[in-house]
Order: sequence, then structure tokens, then C-alpha cells
Amino acid sequence: MKKILLGSKKSGWAVDDENKEIIIYHPQSFVDKMQKKINNTQVKFEDIEYIKVGWNNVPLAAGQNQHFVIFVIELKNKEKIQFDGTSNNITRDIFKEAMIVLKKNSIVFKDEYHIIDDIINTENLIWNILDNAELKRRNK
Repeated sequence: MKKILLGSKKSGWAVDDENKEIIIYHPQSFVDKMQKKINNTQVKFEDIEYIKVGWNNVPLAAGQNQHFVIFVIELKNKEKIQFDGTSNNITRDIFKEAMIVLKKNSIVFKDEYHIIDDIINTENLIWNILDNAELKRRNK
């Protein structure tokens, strides 16, 4: 039973296995920083219908685009919450550990390109997995 922090409490997210929830930390305003206030959204596992897995493309000046995992949580009340699942400061091992905790807690992923399974079951870099998913989507 533990809490896995992905990123930081300034802009990241966490999986709390003890309290059975996902915590999404929102970027802070200057006033919030001065008051040492942390803005977050807490989503109980039991309220989640599913998590849709997607990605974005970030063009680079030189070389290939970078890709980052994007999650859209659909709650049982049909509300949707979108957030970045990965960024440059989230390691593959921590991300993989968080995905395993979510799967063990029966969270359903809508993952057309099997991104989460590839991250858990292979040693491929996340960016390569997402790049391959992008190529598959384009060839559909």
C-alpha cells in the first residue's frame, strides 16, 4: 500500500493505493504558491468507469516529434477529466508501477493501441511505443 507520485505536486499526478484514488495536481497560480496551497482533484477508483488512453504530438525543432500519454477519465456520472499521464520528468519505471497498481485495482483502460500493455510488458521506450501507435493510427 503506497502512494506513487508521477511528476510533482505542482503539476503531476499520483496513484494512492491505500486510499484507492488518483490525485491530479493542477498548475498553481502565483497567489497559490505564496499561500503554499496545492490545487488538486481527487478521483476515487470506485467512481471511475474507465480511463481512455491517448497521446499528443509535440513537434521538435530538430528531429522527430515527442509523444506523451494523455488520459481521459470517464466517471460513472459521465463527467470527464483529462490530464497528462507522462512528461519529461516521469520515469518509465514509476509510470509502469502506477499502471500496475491501477490494473490491480480493476481500473478499465480503453486502449485501442495497447499502449499500457506495451509499457508494462516490454522494455521499449514510452516515446517509441507512442510513435508506433501514431504510425498505426495514420495507416488505418
